[in-house]
Amino acid sequence: MKLLTINLLAPEDRSVSLGLAVDTQQLDPILIGVIAAGLVSVLALPPLVTWAIDTALVNPATSQSQDLAAQINRNNGAGRKVKELQAEVDARKQDLEELEGIVGQGGHWASTLEELRNLTPTNLWLTQLRTASDDIDLTGEALDYKDVAYFYTNLQNAHDFAAPVLGTISMSSVGTQPVVGFTLHATVVGPGAGS
Repeated sequence: MKLLTINLLAPEDRSVSLGLAVDTQQLDPILIGVIAAGLVSVLALPPLVTWAIDTALVNPATSQSQDLAAQINRNNGAGRKVKELQAEVDARKQDLEELEGIVGQGGHWASTLEELRNLTPTNLWLTQLRTASDDIDLTGEALDYKDVAYFYTNLQNAHDFAAPVLGTISMSSVGTQPVVGFTLHATVVGPGAGS
């Protein structure tokens, strides 16, 4: 009779040996085959199952996870780009609204500026016109003081302008021609008011 030791648990230092008294001459060859197949399956089956799980489940899941992470990164970049483009579109819309507002007032200012043209004497010209809310500031030159006084009187009696105030008056020359420089402030009360 021979003693057969079977290590079923782990490496030698943690193994538990079963001391079975087996008579090898009485062992059936089929039993030996079953024991051998059992040992092979116990030793080979765990790595085979691990390989099958890795191949069938873990590797595809890892690949999908990496693909999703890459797609999320691409989408985040695209999302930032979309936000930038949306901000640009919003800024353009605001610019368009402002321009539409100005264009919409064009008819109002056209009549106000037409009246200003009609109030301006022949020997007087404007060199600067500034508007802020309902105020208008004019700078100009004339050939003599009478033209400045005439323009001031016309603004006092105008339909689209109120409360004109004559600012500074100075003498200068354009080439050899002496001219009278002036500034004037008024309030717009006609159609261009509030623009």
